[in-house]
Amino acid sequence: MNPIILIVIGLSFAIPLGASQSPDTLDLEQFLTISKNRNPLITSAQWYQKIAEAELNKVKHMRILPKIRLRSESGIVPDAKGDIFNPPSDTLGLRPVGPFNRTQIEAIQPIYPISRGRNYLTAAKNSVAIANAKHKSTISNVNYEIKKYYHASLLARDLFTLAERLRKEIAIRSEEIESASNLTISGPYELNLAALEIDILAREAHDQMVLAHQALLVSAGFSVNDQIEIAAKFIAPVEIHNIDFSTLEKIAVESSPEWQELQAGITATKALYHAARNAYKPDVYIAGGIRYAIAPGRTDQRNPFVRDEFNSFGGGIFLGVKQTLEFHLIGADIDRAEAKYRQLTSIKDGMKNKIRIDVSKKINSFHREKENLTASTKRRKIAQQWLKDAKDEYEFDPETIKDLIKAFQKWAEVERQYLDRIYQFNLSVAALEKAFNDKMISNENATSLPSN
Repeated sequence: MNPIILIVIGLSFAIPLGASQSPDTLDLEQFLTISKNRNPLITSAQWYQKIAEAELNKVKHMRILPKIRLRSESGIVPDAKGDIFNPPSDTLGLRPVGPFNRTQIEAIQPIYPISRGRNYLTAAKNSVAIANAKHKSTISNVNYEIKKYYHASLLARDLFTLAERLRKEIAIRSEEIESASNLTISGPYELNLAALEIDILAREAHDQMVLAHQALLVSAGFSVNDQIEIAAKFIAPVEIHNIDFSTLEKIAVESSPEWQELQAGITATKALYHAARNAYKPDVYIAGGIRYAIAPGRTDQRNPFVRDEFNSFGGGIFLGVKQTLEFHLIGADIDRAEAKYRQLTSIKDGMKNKIRIDVSKKINSFHREKENLTASTKRRKIAQQWLKDAKDEYEFDPETIKDLIKAFQKWAEVERQYLDRIYQFNLSVAALEKAFNDKMISNENATSLPSN
């Protein structure tokens, strides 16, 4: 196991945030809760939801009076009193100016084809469903990353602690081992090589501990400079609730964000396909408006054949028809809309099978890691007992120092493997919860949390 590679990859896509005012110590559940409001990917998905909802509101409003406009112009114009039958006495001199206003109101209401608006509304609603599924998927991915980095931080910290403990043990026993009369010539060399390996382990564990902790902070929405510590004192297997795998496996497909997004996409593209076909039909609409102009300083024209820009009032309502004649372009739009719809429907069965296989794979991995952890726990107890017996034998007979060295080396190896098995088990549980669409089947082991 080498979580450092995944950690570095995660950090390469991370965006540090500002300094946090959160508590100094957080457990796993608190990290998960805080990330929902601070993680930039989740925040971006939330804004994507708002964009889709805004588009839906726009489509809803376009069904009733999509075009209703008011235009008003005001200013001053020269006064002009009189008409052709009573002309003004002075037609060449300067005249005073007065106010002027011209206002126009227009409205259009489509009435055919009605199905076009209905199809656009269906597409907009499913766009919101797609945004919701993406938001759900983003939260699920972030939750998995947080769990991974959380347990990776604990693993690296425990490996570093183990290395420090091994250093102390070797320092205590070094003089006794080197002065032992029955120690073969290879004994001191084995001891020095073990000490160097422990130094390498300590450095790697320290680097992984720093990187994993930084990745955890960034995934939760903090900055790498925030002083946030993990509440757990050491890594421990998570506690599993009583769960019915068969039931969860049955509903995994329908509740999967990927499946929900695909279903909404199919419905949306189908609606857009039908809307594109409606372009062959003529647009029938009712339109109307009112226009008036007023200039108190100017005489109104009474001749109905003369258009008066300054004093007038009129309006009307009419039935309009608009037909697009670019049928070749309409056909291309229909073909494209149909292709998008067919593209999504073609992967429907494959997506369902993929999700089912992924869930089955995660369940098998969980059972395998659970068995590996059980076996590793037994090996750990055996190695601990062997080391205890070797120490007791050494205290009784210093000539058995060689057996003590072997027991100590084996215990260190088994201890490292045991910590790694815990990490792999916890990671398999996190992957299983992700496959079950964030259905929490575990909680952090209370023994790994600080006592109050």
